[in-house]
Parts: sequence; structure tokens; C-alpha cells
Amino acid sequence: MSDKINILFVNSPLSSEEKLGDLADASSSAPPLGLCYLASAVRQNGYTPGILDPEALKYSIDETVREIIKISPKYVGITSTTIAIGNANKLSLLLKEHLPDIKIIIGGAHLTAVCVSTMERYESFDIGVIAEGEKTIVELLEVLDKEKNLDKVDGIIYRKNGKIIRTKPRAFIKNLDEIPFPAWDLLPGISTVYRPGIASFQRLPSTTLITSRGCPGQCVFCDRSVFGNAFRFHSADYVLEMIRILIRDYGIKDIFFQDDTFTLFRQRLVEICEKMISEKMDLTWTCNSRVEKIDPEIFKLMKRAGCYSVAFGIESGSPVILENLKKKMTLSRINEVIDAADRAGLITRGFFLVGNPGETEETIKDTINFTKKSNLSYVQVLSLTPYPGCELHDNYKKWGELDDSWDKMNGRNIIFVPNGLTEEKLNYYLRKFYYDFYLRPKVILKHIKYLFQPGFMVKIINGLKMLFKLLIKK
Repeated sequence: MSDKINILFVNSPLSSEEKLGDLADASSSAPPLGLCYLASAVRQNGYTPGILDPEALKYSIDETVREIIKISPKYVGITSTTIAIGNANKLSLLLKEHLPDIKIIIGGAHLTAVCVSTMERYESFDIGVIAEGEKTIVELLEVLDKEKNLDKVDGIIYRKNGKIIRTKPRAFIKNLDEIPFPAWDLLPGISTVYRPGIASFQRLPSTTLITSRGCPGQCVFCDRSVFGNAFRFHSADYVLEMIRILIRDYGIKDIFFQDDTFTLFRQRLVEICEKMISEKMDLTWTCNSRVEKIDPEIFKLMKRAGCYSVAFGIESGSPVILENLKKKMTLSRINEVIDAADRAGLITRGFFLVGNPGETEETIKDTINFTKKSNLSYVQVLSLTPYPGCELHDNYKKWGELDDSWDKMNGRNIIFVPNGLTEEKLNYYLRKFYYDFYLRPKVILKHIKYLFQPGFMVKIINGLKMLFKLLIKK
């Protein structure tokens, strides 16, 4: 990075231990695409941005401060999740000790969800960018440079004369193709520094992409304040050009499409797959889907286009719990879609939650039994975490007790305990879930078959290490 950088975008420091506790050695890291989009937006408008990713570089807060002091930018824009927001504050306080004139701009999912309480709690943040930031950050920098009144900038929250002022919301970007391609060149090494999750890659180097924004779902545990409910997406041409750049300039061979629902718009998916096939792209990929938003016949085309795996947010095998979560799907539909993906030759992954609203020991057992009868290849099980901004966070008292400590919200710590259950019981069933699903001949034989696919030997060994730690965890 050069000393000409005038705005430095920073991923809030967060260690693997803070993120995953005793499973820290299974930690993964993905390029901060949000920061890459922001950097490309300001660069297009004449600014010289930089990106610093302490999490990927394994920098402590002190090391991050020292690096920023070397660069000495005029503005620092920090993005933060809920669990990392305290670290973002520590970083900001230390920066202001050494660079008293620096402006700290905070953004990300947590700030968007609870912007007022965040600004009240952490006085080190000067300005907050709420929701999508590409247009807001450009306008904000122009106003700051000209020392004009911030109240004309939509989509921010800031301090003025001891008061916290929130401006009117900024409209969502309708045409996402207006946003320039992510500034991958500013990252420390997209193909070398970042580590994909155990189940989210087949070959290396691998990276992630997000090609859409918004989710039409109404899940009570999900905060949709950043991108809203309206589904917006990059065109097939835009997505394909991003893929070409990643292959040509960075040697990427594998992509995890991290969209909430990559498969939602069928026509776009068909266009992307057919072009991948016709161009004979040397690419393997995986994606997330929703069982109620997918045509099962599409899996065959996805497989031909290089897709090797698809993941579904199922959450529970109990109809009662699915209703409480506002998951509009049936168990029969879930099995229909899983079976179709399995027949197409795709590895199937299911995401599940334990400790849902209305959860009982019987509903957890129902979920475990459902997965055992299904054709899922993998399951990932987390403790339900009512993040700030989601519906359940606002009405949790109806369903149970919540430890509303932001620094514990990682999906691993049990912070929400439904009525009638205990933290000890939930921990027991989290271990039992993995034990009952994976230690079965059907799954073991399936994974032996996977050993002959590229990269799976290392993945299975690492997966077994993590499973062992989960099973012995007290």
C-alpha cells in the first residue's frame, strides 16, 4: 500500500479463537467482498483506496493499528459483524490516540441492524454507513472533503453537537451492474491468503462470490436490513465476466457462490450454466439454495456446468419448528429436492439449527431422525443465534431466555435457550446430532466414494478432526 491512500477500508480484527473457540483450527476466511465493492466505487470516483484485512492476515488489534499508522489515511472505513464490533471499537480508540484527526466510518451488518444503540455504546465511531454503501460512501467522502453538512447524505448516522443524527434511508441500488467489479487487486492475495471452509471447495485456489442481494424469505432468525427483502441480482453477463477475471488474473479454479439463494432466478442460472459449458471453463463450484425456490430439474445442468455440491438452509426436521421459523416448506418438498440433487450427482449439504423457538427434546430428535433418513451428504449444525435486527431478537421473551452479549454471537456459543430446555441439553444434542448423522455406514460409505474426487482426502481428514473435537467437547 502506498502513502497516497486517502481512504483505507478495514475488516474488523477477529481472531479464529474469538470466532470459533476451540474449533479455531477449522476456521476459514473469505475475501471481504463488501470492502472490495466499496473500494472499486470510490476508486471510480477519483479516490485512492486501500484494503486491510487483519482477520485474513492474522493481525492482532495492536498490529492492525501499527499498519494503519504507517499508511496514515485521512479516513478509515471499518466493516464489522456483531461479534467483532467490540474489536472495531478498540481499534478505533487506539487509532484516535495516535491519529487524532482521523475520521472513523463504521459499516456492516451489525451497524445497519442497530445503528443508534451501536453509536451510543461506542463513541469512537464518527459516522455510520447504513445498509448498502457503494453510493453512500462516495457521496459521504465528497461532503467530508468539502466540509459540507452531513445531513444531506442519505443513509448515514453521525454525531453533531453531542447528539446522534440519522439521515433518511438511502434507496437500494436497483441495477447492481452499475457497481464496478470488486477491487480484488487491493487484497493481500486472493488465491493465497484466504482459506475456504472445509466443505466449500473442491480445488485450490478457491474463492467466493456474491452475485445477488436481498432475500424474499421471512425467517425469524435472519436480519435482512442490509439488503432488504427485494431480490436483486447481477446479470448473467456481469457474473460471467467476474468469473473470467478471477480465472484469468488470479488463477482461480473453484468458486463458492455465497448468495443466500444463488438458484432463485432460473433464467439467469440457465444462462450462467450454459455459458460455462460452451466456454469450457476450467471451474468447479458450489452454491446455496432454498428448497422451495428451486426447480429440481436444473441440478443436471448445474452438474454439467461444473457444480459439484449444493447447500440447503433446512434448519429443522420438525414441521412445528419450521412454522415457528417461518420457513415456508414441507418435509416432503425438502426430501424431493435433496433426492433430485443426489440423483444428479451433486454432493448435498444441509444447514440446521438447534435451540429454535418452540424447540423441545422431541423436535430435536425429529430433526436428527429426518437427516438420517435423507440423502444428505453433510450436515452443519449451529446453535440458533437471534442476531440484533432479526424478528426473534425483538420478541425472544415469548420463546425463552437470551444472553444479549454481542461478543458471544458466533453461532457456536449458546446464547438463546428455549423454554423447557437448558444450555447443557442443547450442548448435548449438538454433539449427538453430529454423532448420529456421521457415524453411520451409509454416510461413511458415501464419503469413501468421495475420496476419489479431487481434494477430498484432505477435506475428509480435516472434517474428521473437527468432528472429533465436537464429540469430545464438554
